[in-house]
Amino acid sequence: MTDGGPARPTRPARPAGRASRVANRKAQLTDLAAELFRRHGYHQVGVQEIAAAAGLTGPAVYRHFRSKQEILAACIAERANRLAHFPYSTPYST
Repeated sequence: MTDGGPARPTRPARPAGRASRVANRKAQLTDLAAELFRRHGYHQVGVQEIAAAAGLTGPAVYRHFRSKQEILAACIAERANRLAHFPYSTPYST
């Protein structure tokens, strides 16, 4: 039963691609951070520089990562994953 008052507005549905955009942004930040860490060293790069390289503000990076250490951990995990799936041959392979 309704009270006859004005209808309450409904929230717009979230776009279906939102999760993939977040994952893509996180991957972009990870790649940019890895390159900046490689060029300048971890301690010389701040979250602000990573954000600027991505065209974002510093606080926007914190939507994806809790800290610069978490960004570094993501960089290392990504590189390890790439190495684990890298096709290579050993002297003993046929």
